[in-house]
Amino acid sequence: MKMLKATVSGSFRTQIATDKDRHQFSNVSGIIPAHDWEYHIQHAMRMFPIWIENDKNFEDVNFEGIIKLRVDNVEEVDSEPTCLHKNIKELSWEDLQSLACYKKLREIPLYKKGDIRRAREKAYEKYEEIVNGKRVFKTKKQLKDFKSKMEEQGLIEGEINRMISDALNMITDDENPEKSYNFTKLPDLYVDGKKETSKTEVKEK
Repeated sequence: MKMLKATVSGSFRTQIATDKDRHQFSNVSGIIPAHDWEYHIQHAMRMFPIWIENDKNFEDVNFEGIIKLRVDNVEEVDSEPTCLHKNIKELSWEDLQSLACYKKLREIPLYKKGDIRRAREKAYEKYEEIVNGKRVFKTKKQLKDFKSKMEEQGLIEGEINRMISDALNMITDDENPEKSYNFTKLPDLYVDGKKETSKTEVKEK
C-alpha cells in the first residue's frame, strides 16, 4: 500500500501549560497515510508523540504537547496502517491514532488522552457511522424522533424496524440492563474487514 514518510521539525513543551524550556526538534520522521497535502500536518501532529516515544534521541526529554510543527518533506513508501485488519475493540493507542489518520476520524481521542476503552468506543462508533454509513442512536429521544419521522414519510412498521435493526444502538437503558447498550457485547469490527488467511500461511503454521 502507498503511504508517506513525513519528516518534520518544530518545538514542543517539556513542562505543563508553559512554553518555558521548549525543546526544538528537526529531522523527525514517521509514516502517515497518502492523503492530500492539507492532511499532512494534521496527521503528523497526531502521530508525533508516538514517533518521539520510539526515538532514542528523546529518551530523556519530557513531552507535554506540540508548540509548532512543520512538515518539511514527504516521500512515498510501501507500508500500511498499523490498524489494518485489526479488531477496533482491541486496538492499542498507536493503532487508534493510525485509524484516526487512515479513515480521517478526527473524533478519536489523541494519543493516551483519557481512557483507552472510551477511545475504542468512539473509534467503533465513528467507523460505523462515517465509514460504514450506519445510523447511530445514542438516546431514546433520537430513536423516538426517528420513528416519528419515518412514519410521517409513510413507511410501515416492518420497514422502520429493519432500519433500526441495521443501525448502531448505543442507548443505555438502566431499567432493562440486558437490552441496554454494552460495548463489550458489540460484534467484532475489523478495519477494512478481517484479513483472510491464505493457504500458504496456513501451511507455514
